[in-house]
Amino acid sequence: MATALEKIDAILFDLEKLTGQSSFSAPKPRFTLAYWKIRGLAQPARLILAYGGHSNFEDVAYTIGPAPEYSRSEWLDVKFSLDLDFPNLPYLIDHYHNLRITESHAIYRCVVSPLIRKSLLFLSAQNFVRQRSYRNVCISTTTKKIIQMKINDNSYLARELGIGSTNSKDIARDEMIGDTLKDLFSQWAKVCYSPVGGNCNSKLFEASARFVGSF
Repeated sequence: MATALEKIDAILFDLEKLTGQSSFSAPKPRFTLAYWKIRGLAQPARLILAYGGHSNFEDVAYTIGPAPEYSRSEWLDVKFSLDLDFPNLPYLIDHYHNLRITESHAIYRCVVSPLIRKSLLFLSAQNFVRQRSYRNVCISTTTKKIIQMKINDNSYLARELGIGSTNSKDIARDEMIGDTLKDLFSQWAKVCYSPVGGNCNSKLFEASARFVGSF
């Protein structure tokens, strides 16, 4: 007579034959994040996901074709087939909640807030001060601390991963730091996307070095 375990094994084997998938294969990541094959607007979400314990998220990277056409067909061919309400890049799919969202700031905020429940800290001298407001995120290569730019506190990643301030004083400080970093980010974007590259304004590099030193 077959044991209970043998019966279970037989059932699993039959399921594998029917579905073509192993019952013991790694579970599908909860999150799928898609963007162009650059850091860009998706990088803050990547960092939030990794810090929040979801480093195994599915990272979909669309490529742009070579010059002179710079074809975006890899993305455009699937853009309207993904069941997105407002098809755009980046997009985030939360398979756990069957939720599909676009707009980068909404994605950042969407991942952050559940980290509060894990008592994760940001930007304090000893560890990190709890944050909520995001515009963008970067990690210091020397201190391994997270520097965050402001966005509002009512979007998906922020809430879902639990990163956020809990009182008005901390929120005000977060927003002050966030807006300051946002100004720096916007100026650097001009350099990065300028037709003449880094030679467009050497004074900006000098000013940025002094500015970053204050952090």
